Amino acid sequence: MLGSALTYTASRLASRAVDSVERKIVWSGISAILMIAALIFVLTATFFYLQTQFGTLNASMFLAGGCCALGVLFFWMPAILDNIEKYADDETTAEKLSDALDEEAEEAVDTFGALQVGISAFMLGLNAARSIKKRS
Repeated sequence: MLGSALTYTASRLASRAVDSVERKIVWSGISAILMIAALIFVLTATFFYLQTQFGTLNASMFLAGGCCALGVLFFWMPAILDNIEKYADDETTAEKLSDALDEEAEEAVDTFGALQVGISAFMLGLNAARSIKKRS
């Protein structure tokens, strides 16, 4: 009985996952087709506009050059994004110091216990306040 229930549950979850993936694939495909149609329309309208300004051959060359430039840019985009992420992930000195302090605090708590570390910090702060008060 329990095995049948588990089998039924697993088959329902699997069918829902397949249905969900199928829906995403279909709607993504429709979206891609419409975006390609929009791109074709934009290129056609741009060609007609440039044709009146520069002539047929020059308009074609401008559009071909623009598409080629975008293609090269998009071809190199993964490498550009990897470099940006690499520079963004570099830790600064302050971040390294903060990480070291966090590790030391965790090790102190693990070694001495949270209550003893808290009391020590309180006493250190109290002594610092007394010394500041004496100076003023």
